Amino acid sequence: MLFWEKLAEFSVFETDRLLLRPFQFQDLEQFSEIVLDQQVMAFIHPGIKDREGAKTLLVSQFMMNPLGKWAIVDKVTEKLIGAIRFENTENRHRKAEIGYFLHKDYWRQGIMTECVKTLAFLAFQEFGLRTLKVLVHEENIASRKLAESCQFKLKEIFKGSDRYSHKVRRYCHLELNIEDYRYE
Repeated sequence: MLFWEKLAEFSVFETDRLLLRPFQFQDLEQFSEIVLDQQVMAFIHPGIKDREGAKTLLVSQFMMNPLGKWAIVDKVTEKLIGAIRFENTENRHRKAEIGYFLHKDYWRQGIMTECVKTLAFLAFQEFGLRTLKVLVHEENIASRKLAESCQFKLKEIFKGSDRYSHKVRRYCHLELNIEDYRYE
């Protein structure tokens, strides 16, 4: 139970440039702008085609069970610019997968690196996790490089069924263990 209590304690936190907080229904317009961009969502939730689909995604995936899911907000503009969350948590084995996406206007600025590094620090220092995992499509080179820049190491490349398209795809499984983690 400590894991979930700690997630509740850190439902809101900040980095140098960002506020990470729970999603709100008022985020719908800015959330829709991000998730309706096929370039941003090419590898995740590609089936979102309209505002109603974006609303369903916001409520069902980010608001209904909010612990471990954060809206990424630019502190200067106060604009919602992305999301980061734990997926497939295994409390018993103290493992979690990290998933994320970011508005394309904020790509290549180190923002998601800042988020992933902060979340890794919290995962190991506060939440009691021992292993973090990132799964990316093999062709999603930017996301793989992001994970590697945050100390994640390639564990395997495998074929699997895409949870959205149900097509067989190749994936990279990257992992970071507490024993290999270095605070930067």
